[in-house]
Amino acid sequence: MNIKKIKFLAKHIFNFSDSKLEYYNQFPCQSLTQEASDPFKVKSVLLHKDKVKTIFDVGAHEGIITARYRELFTKAKIFAFEPYFPSFEGLTKNYATDALVSLHNLAISSNIGQHKLNVNSSILTNSLLETDIKGSSNWKEGLLETVETRTVDVITLDKFCLDNQISFIDLLKLDIQGNELSALRGAQQLLLDQCIDVIYCEIILVPTYQKQGLFSQVLDFAQNFNYQLFGIYNPCYKQLRLNQIDIILVSQKIYSSYANLLLE
Repeated sequence: MNIKKIKFLAKHIFNFSDSKLEYYNQFPCQSLTQEASDPFKVKSVLLHKDKVKTIFDVGAHEGIITARYRELFTKAKIFAFEPYFPSFEGLTKNYATDALVSLHNLAISSNIGQHKLNVNSSILTNSLLETDIKGSSNWKEGLLETVETRTVDVITLDKFCLDNQISFIDLLKLDIQGNELSALRGAQQLLLDQCIDVIYCEIILVPTYQKQGLFSQVLDFAQNFNYQLFGIYNPCYKQLRLNQIDIILVSQKIYSSYANLLLE
């Protein structure tokens, strides 16, 4: 579609005035490039690969994303968390001899203690949250049906960092099936002190788990601690509906440093 058609639609369907269209034209907006759509490339730009010291991979499963981080940030220590023991065994098999990967059979949430883990028909959908009644219809059968429950140990990010004398996290990745907001609530001291630079977080947009964190709630919570939305990645559609996205949130330091980079 050419620019004349876009302007026509904007003017006659969305009721844009000529002056508003002219105002819109002043902004240097660009089409999404391949680099901008790749969250790993974005993270490498934001964080300067050689300076990253500490990464948390929360919801590591058997370590697929851990492997990406090992390749990208070769000097970083990665703390990988996986509560489901069979998956943790696979994680251990893959990284037991890697001195730069620290393995933890723990769930991350807003509380400390033990919790019921719902083991589902696809272990990639395992969650501390129970499956929503609309979950299967919003995705498909054979993914979210709970087949058993297991008791797992749960800790907050604040408590884990305190116990392990970790003062700063360069990159926090959260992929914990609807419980990402709870994990952030358990990191309030780290967030308050701006001790996490970049948060890479999965967001489910349709009812999938009971009491799952909503996109708006995650954004509001992050902004309360002066973390900004930097980008949206990996949109997952079911037909015409957007079901899931990944997002990057950044600290004030990272947000300001990137803004300064744009001015150079």
